[in-house]
Amino acid sequence: MPVDDSFLDALKRPQPDPGGGSAAAHGALTAVCLLQKVAVLEKNRASEGLHHKRWWSAVLDQILALAEDFRRLRGEDAEAYRRLAEAIKTEKASKDQDEAAVDASRVPLTIMETSAKALQTAHAVGERCARRLWADVAVAAEFLGSTVQGAFWIGLANAERIKDMQRREDLVQILGAQRAAGEDQLHLLRKALKGYIEASR
Repeated sequence: MPVDDSFLDALKRPQPDPGGGSAAAHGALTAVCLLQKVAVLEKNRASEGLHHKRWWSAVLDQILALAEDFRRLRGEDAEAYRRLAEAIKTEKASKDQDEAAVDASRVPLTIMETSAKALQTAHAVGERCARRLWADVAVAAEFLGSTVQGAFWIGLANAERIKDMQRREDLVQILGAQRAAGEDQLHLLRKALKGYIEASR
């Protein structure tokens, strides 16, 4: 089985980017690839009717869009941090550093928001997929939960670079709220999957 490890090769190099935010987005991309596998398997089930195939086709479109979002965010995070590092290195004016820090915080925030959407999609997938695929959905859910946590810490670290106290505190509060929202989504999905398993015994 051929494996493209180019991102992982870049990640392990001793340089600032790509870093933790890009790694978080990569983890989420792994999750949605698992969801894509489940959706394709379900869509291709020959014994099911047209309504079944249409529903899974629509979900597959959502998953493919999420995958594209995470690929884009993986690159955007590296670029945003590169701009922040350059602003710090060249000792630009506080306003310029603040703008770079805000941008470098908002990309992880978007990763968190997109992960919450992906958890909602995973919930729908778990509700309808075959029992034998629940474990794959659970693995995807845990990757997405880890992405929420990881992106939060990266966003927080970048936000701490903002010198304007009010802007910093506002952004930290937004990051915390999105972290809580992602945790809630993961908790609901875990509970649902556990319920499906127990009901099927």
